Amino acid sequence: MKDPKKSIPKGTLAAVISGAIIYLIIPLLLAITGALTLEQMADPEAGVTIWTRLAVFGPWIVYPAVWGAVLSSAFGSILGGPRILQALSMDGLMPKFLAKLSKSGQPTIATWISGVIAIAAVFLGGLNTIAQYVSVLFLTLYVAVNVSAAVEQLIKEPSYRPKIHVPWFISFLGALAAMVVMWLINPLAFIFALGLEAVILIYLVSKKLEQQWGDASTGIWMHLGRYALLRLNSIRVHSRNWRPIIVLFVHELKGQMPLIKLMEMLGQNSGLLTISKLITFEDKDELIKRNTIAFEMQKELAKEGLQALTEVNVVNDLKQGILQVSASHGIAGIKTNTVVFGWASTLEGKIQELQIVNKIAASGKNVLIAHFNSPFAERPDKRIDIWWRGEDRNGDLMLLLSYLIRLNRKWKKAVINIFSVADSEKEKLELERLIRYSISEARIDAEIHVLIKDSDDIVGVLIKKSKTADIVFCGLARGNGTFEKRTEIIERIVNSLNVVVFTQNNGMENDIPVIFSLTKA
Repeated sequence: MKDPKKSIPKGTLAAVISGAIIYLIIPLLLAITGALTLEQMADPEAGVTIWTRLAVFGPWIVYPAVWGAVLSSAFGSILGGPRILQALSMDGLMPKFLAKLSKSGQPTIATWISGVIAIAAVFLGGLNTIAQYVSVLFLTLYVAVNVSAAVEQLIKEPSYRPKIHVPWFISFLGALAAMVVMWLINPLAFIFALGLEAVILIYLVSKKLEQQWGDASTGIWMHLGRYALLRLNSIRVHSRNWRPIIVLFVHELKGQMPLIKLMEMLGQNSGLLTISKLITFEDKDELIKRNTIAFEMQKELAKEGLQALTEVNVVNDLKQGILQVSASHGIAGIKTNTVVFGWASTLEGKIQELQIVNKIAASGKNVLIAHFNSPFAERPDKRIDIWWRGEDRNGDLMLLLSYLIRLNRKWKKAVINIFSVADSEKEKLELERLIRYSISEARIDAEIHVLIKDSDDIVGVLIKKSKTADIVFCGLARGNGTFEKRTEIIERIVNSLNVVVFTQNNGMENDIPVIFSLTKA
């Protein structure tokens, strides 16, 4: 063939059309000429002998033609079947030993297995019944091809550019017609074929194979995602529908796995977590492999049974990069509302984090800085402490985050403690009343502890009261002190407690459900 792309489709269509014409002409000729009676044509035992009566040269043409067709199919199956098993084995879909070759380069083991399957089918008897099952299984191929073509047309996949354009409804009609024919051939074979392919699909999904090619499923999800985003962008999201849309900055994934697990707990299958790794233009090696890095991050998460989006962002400077990515992260309809990073290990890094926190909050994002000294204990009576002083609206955010954590199965019995510090007995009573009313309206069980300030060492009191807590939430005071002084205070806290999460709200009204309001009157 000079041009297979043109010759194969033309030849296939010509064969189908000519075959259909011949199959339609034969019954018409038989009906017109009356060469055979209805009883003769309906005789199931007649077989090939009917055609020997009609052929010009009798059996001398019919039998060689039948044998030629049989041998052609047999040779095709003998040559093709083992190589199909070999190819499936090489792709990881079948046991590896089926891909082994003999010294002459033939798939010997696959050939023997194919032969055993064929002989077993022959010994079952009832070849006509077997032929029905084989025909139905072949027709499933046409169903799959037509459905695939229809789906590709519907989702308007840019990479789908066929030479012959067939409307999607024609493809669907073709698939439906094939299924009707399958049912007419043998209803049991039809059910068997669907069941067999369902089993194969479940097996392939369970293998979790690494996909090396694109498919229509990506286009379907893109189509659905586009529709959902357009709908979200066209409506105003009320504070009642608030959920954490988080971007977490990491330098190295494995070392920050506890933090990732904590952030995934906050999502509770209703929020969204994006893990971002920043690289600069100076990182030549990582720059080239940025897509591979994001994919490897996905594999690491899968090993831990976690789900999150992963991305690699290229920036000029890491500090400014965090600001730029944080401020603009997300797309219309799903804008990131919470930025998370771990407490840096170097003094310079800690100061840089504090310098950018207020700017990130000013851009409309909540900020969390988390630090782990030890993994979460496995005991059922977990404890979450919230320290709120009534200055900003951090209490709303901390209470909501604690509530989301307690939605997890292992944390549903966790006790939430709300701590606050008052300057006088009168202020203590007022704070207790306000907090009790707020948690009652929010329908959250929490224990209230309002302490009278008896010294300036509030940090010492915090450490003493929360030393045994599993998670401690603290507001990250904006303060007027130097960054070095604020770093010392934070360092003292993180070195003394198990897990600490510092929060900084974005200062925006109605960002968090008002039912959680702990705002000081």
